[in-house]
Amino acid sequence: MKVHPSRAVGLIARKRDVNRPHPNDRNSKIGQHQQRIGQLALPVLERMNALNPRNPRIHNRFAECYMINGDFDKAQEWITRGLELNTREPLLRLNQGLLYAFTGRKKEAEASREEIQGDKLESVRLYGQLFINAALGNLDEAFKALDRTAETHSWPALIKTLPVFAELRKDPRYTSFCGKVGLA
Repeated sequence: MKVHPSRAVGLIARKRDVNRPHPNDRNSKIGQHQQRIGQLALPVLERMNALNPRNPRIHNRFAECYMINGDFDKAQEWITRGLELNTREPLLRLNQGLLYAFTGRKKEAEASREEIQGDKLESVRLYGQLFINAALGNLDEAFKALDRTAETHSWPALIKTLPVFAELRKDPRYTSFCGKVGLA
């Protein structure tokens, strides 16, 4: 299957979770689809990286693809390379925190989350709080950030499908959030 580079990059945007849901779960099908997109995107990303090897966002997309497919070592390599190019790149810092959370390194994930709180952009700070707290299972803190994203109109577009938010979706506060932002 051929995929245009701009389409592939768009398809992998915000595919940050690597949880493997039960095969009969509807979200499992979405997770399988995300894995397939990650596999399709790698050759496109390789071409993009060959043309622009100093772009930290390309490194970030590589890391996301590898996290989707559960290859945390490769994901870490790409995050490290990207951060060497730009230590302040928000998406790389966010994915570093997620990688720590996904691999059971709670203290490092929390430290990454706190580091992100120093960013000048509120949307970056909120995403750090939301994604990393959700990955760590800190639902109260994740909902605080989610409520603020509703106020600032900056919630994640894929909140209804990303497996990292599966526990949030089970909580009654999620239904309230959806009603507030018109996702019901």
